Amino acid sequence: MPNLEAYNKSIQAEFIAIKDRVRNLINHYPTDGAFKESALRSVLRRHLPELFFIGTGFIVSRDNCSKQIDILIVDKAAPRLFWDGDLVIVTPDAVKAVIEVKTGMSSPGELEKEILKVAENKAVWKNAHYAYNKFLGIFFYESRGDHEEAILKSLKKANTNYDVVIDCIAFGEDVLLHKQDKINDKQIDGWVSYNTNGVAAASFIANLISFLYEPARLTYQSVWLPSFAKGSNIKSIKKDGDEKIETFSFE
Repeated sequence: MPNLEAYNKSIQAEFIAIKDRVRNLINHYPTDGAFKESALRSVLRRHLPELFFIGTGFIVSRDNCSKQIDILIVDKAAPRLFWDGDLVIVTPDAVKAVIEVKTGMSSPGELEKEILKVAENKAVWKNAHYAYNKFLGIFFYESRGDHEEAILKSLKKANTNYDVVIDCIAFGEDVLLHKQDKINDKQIDGWVSYNTNGVAAASFIANLISFLYEPARLTYQSVWLPSFAKGSNIKSIKKDGDEKIETFSFE
């Protein structure tokens, strides 16, 4: 029998091992941030199909240009306005996924500001042709506190303010938040947050793969996503309605 838990935790261990490698040598945060983005791109290239180009860059429509995107995943079969090394500039129809990468943030206010900024960036190009149904994620290397409820409220606020859905957030080693319609027979119609017990990175990648590549949806979820112990606590917030956060146990 494969030891899936150990395999998934090894992916998280890889991120833990490299996250401070540049910062330990130089005190230059832009370079440190660029290294973390590059490290995640490298991991994604090892797992995503060859159908996709994984780089950094911009999305340009007739009327707008996005801010620079940390990780831009595009269809290799689509034309590109510009491509040089990791830098790519494309129209919205070529985009398959957008991921922003952060080291970590210490306060609910900082987290909300970042989440709203990501949503605003997508709002610039989402109205263009084919730009609605694209994966949008944020990858935090560090959690820096128990901020699950603040993030859930920020995800709802981003949707309310910009009509944008952020699909998935990895928050440090353990916490994963993502859009969910239902769990078993329980209707969610919003976002959930739960402790993955050390496999948040693998769970984030699983959510991305299942979004991009439908044939792997069932198999990758069974291999990558954590197996919930009976009684595991899950927090949720509905997309519509008030900001009430519900906590329930996985049955």
